[in-house]
Amino acid sequence: MTPARKSSSGPKPAAPDEVYLRRQREMYLVTPGRRTGRPHRVELWFAFEPGRIYLMAYARRHGRGTDWYRNLQRAGSALVEVGERRYAGRLEPITDAGAALPRVTDLFAEKYGRQMVNSYYTDTKRFPVCLIITPVSS
Repeated sequence: MTPARKSSSGPKPAAPDEVYLRRQREMYLVTPGRRTGRPHRVELWFAFEPGRIYLMAYARRHGRGTDWYRNLQRAGSALVEVGERRYAGRLEPITDAGAALPRVTDLFAEKYGRQMVNSYYTDTKRFPVCLIITPVSS
């Protein structure tokens, strides 16, 4: 008689944040509106390095950036939602955006493919945004 096999039907262990964040395609950034204070939620592409998420803000004609970026600048922090996981994000100023842009663009290209990144980001004025992230317990 052979011993009965233990079933492995229990829940799979969660992937570590680094693996999970590298696999995810989109995230949601939730900032308080700079005028109303109401939550403003926007879906964005992102790149990940341990402890950091990078975004690309569109400068727009006036050069001040999109609404989500201006909200983030005012608040200095945001909620980052990636799949079922939540992170507190603190804006980390990038002192030389021109120097950081090629590196952040390369991170995006590694994740989404050079052709996709070129089609969205090459001919538009963009600047990199960095958030320091820490997990938020549910």
